Amino acid sequence: MRFIAALFVFLAHIAIENLWDDPEVNESMTLTVNRLGWVGVGFFFILSGFVLTWSARPKDTVRAFWRRRLMKVYPNHLVTLVIGALLLLWTGQALNLGNTVPGALLIQSWFPSPNVFSSTNRPAWSLACEALFYLSFPLLHRLILRIPRNRLWAWTAGVLAAVVLVPVCVQLFVPDRPLAPWADIPLRHFYVVYNLPPVRMLDFTLGILLARLVRTGKWLPVRLSAAIPLLGVSLVVLMFVPAIYGMLAVTVVPLMMVIAAGAQADVNGTRSPFRGRVMIWLGEVSFAFYMVHDLVLHYGHRLIGAEKTWSTPGAIGISVLFAVASLFFAWLLYTLVERPAMTRWGRSSRPAKEPRPEPAEVRVPPVGDLIPPQAEREKTAVDR
Repeated sequence: MRFIAALFVFLAHIAIENLWDDPEVNESMTLTVNRLGWVGVGFFFILSGFVLTWSARPKDTVRAFWRRRLMKVYPNHLVTLVIGALLLLWTGQALNLGNTVPGALLIQSWFPSPNVFSSTNRPAWSLACEALFYLSFPLLHRLILRIPRNRLWAWTAGVLAAVVLVPVCVQLFVPDRPLAPWADIPLRHFYVVYNLPPVRMLDFTLGILLARLVRTGKWLPVRLSAAIPLLGVSLVVLMFVPAIYGMLAVTVVPLMMVIAAGAQADVNGTRSPFRGRVMIWLGEVSFAFYMVHDLVLHYGHRLIGAEKTWSTPGAIGISVLFAVASLFFAWLLYTLVERPAMTRWGRSSRPAKEPRPEPAEVRVPPVGDLIPPQAEREKTAVDR
């Protein structure tokens, strides 16, 4: 699933490269396909909270958790940051350290300037949000574990309401000038709803709540065969709503349904199109793909002619070529940087101290939590 989300972001960035020789097609791509990037990013943020909660280790320590997340994210980021800086210099552009240093420190999304949060390697802005997620997860996870099972839906509904209210409040209280240089949307509106880390914490928190709902059997019994079409419908609706609501509000519930249905399919052993060997490999390299693809697109286009455009078949062919090149460089980054870093530095050499016991829910295997009490009693009786 992660690779599909990364591919959405790739398509969004293809849309703004203006590869088509028909201006109307380029404009249409910017207004429609470009919005898929918002869906991919929202998926990543919700999935982060879900996966970290699902895989939480009872004997884990905060320090060990932070080390693993740092080694998962930062080596790829550092390498692509340096490559992006070198490519800037290669193309004769100035490298502004005031814009680049915040990116190196993973705080670029705290600055409301596109020159900062999009500096050097544009997709890396999301890592500043992820850094906040990782720093807050040990405390946030512990707090959410204290929510009684019968109150999980109320808390989830509250966070979902906040996701919708944020763009409403932004429209009412945030100035609508100037416009963003890349789209017909106020720059401050775009920044607050899409880039600001505390706002994107809502996505991450939903992922944590969703994991608890699934593990405790409180989530809706919606299968992938229903969740994916529902997401498809939301993608169509996305094209017709104001941009500020399309960044997450329209697709947040279908995204949650797809993530939960995928987890339930894995636990129950039912069919899933995402469990094959190829899809698993694509998922493994998806983060590297996300980090390299915009560099390939932007500078690859410059290499063959920054102003060059093609007919529809030619533009599609160039897009496929860029996708294959991005996948190749992603494989290199994953093989030479990400995996070795996780293997070498992602684990502590010292045994972890025994922590205080976690709530029983964390220690119960996921499949046990998903079986309703009556079904569990019947299964026990049969086993006897």
